Amino acid sequence: MRPSSAGREATRAMGTRLLKTWQRIRPTEVVGSALEARGRYTFPVAFGLVCAASDVTLVEAVEAYCYTRLAATVSAAMRLMAIGQHEAHGLLADVLRAVPACVDRITQDGDPPRCFTPMMDIANMSHQYVHSRLFRS
Repeated sequence: MRPSSAGREATRAMGTRLLKTWQRIRPTEVVGSALEARGRYTFPVAFGLVCAASDVTLVEAVEAYCYTRLAATVSAAMRLMAIGQHEAHGLLADVLRAVPACVDRITQDGDPPRCFTPMMDIANMSHQYVHSRLFRS
């Protein structure tokens, strides 16, 4: 769920790009069918489709997704803060050490993934009206 329209559009655009790119470099029936259905898949759903189509295990898929989100956050930090590449990669390496234990908790508890961040959602709702933005969403 993405409360802001800009956030929804951005995650759908990222999902579509991922599916199209994956279908070009490693075509599969699953990804091809998703694209033919003309569904507007969000990035997390597209990521899951690509992993499923590639026989990636659940644990590997969650670890890979964690890496993509953490790496994107560090990339944003390098553009927004006075932080160099070496320091940023050091921070990323430190945070990545905690990922396997986190993934174990996620994959073993049996509950569906969820997120409750009301203050972030409220802040995101006004982001689309900001005159100058660094990111698409």
